[in-house]
Amino acid sequence: MKPRKTYKVVVEREPGWWIVQIPELDLTTQARRLGDVEKNAREAISALLDVGTLTFDLEQSVQPPVAVVQEIDAGRALIDRAASLREEGADRIGQAVDKLIKDFGLTMREAGRLLDLSHQRIAQLVERARRGTRV
Repeated sequence: MKPRKTYKVVVEREPGWWIVQIPELDLTTQARRLGDVEKNAREAISALLDVGTLTFDLEQSVQPPVAVVQEIDAGRALIDRAASLREEGADRIGQAVDKLIKDFGLTMREAGRLLDLSHQRIAQLVERARRGTRV
């Protein structure tokens, strides 16, 4: 039995429409909703090749608009930077807590009360500072 032909379908968003391209056939159609892309692509291929709509397979690749990708990338970079800064902040607080306990003789409960943190969190921060690891 001969394997079914698979057509790659490239889907991109334009204002108001999904542009549906089948590069192998130099064929373009459109859809109002993403859910209509497959049906519209099948109908366009079927009409062009004069075959049934279920006689071939489709491999869809949905591409977000470039401007959106840029914004998402910038947002992810900011999230990564914020996470890094959060870790750096926790490191510094851990070092400060360690100094409170070692140099100033506070208990973990006293350090927690001073910094408005639980003594359990203080213990984590002290462990972090002493091991140089992230908690």
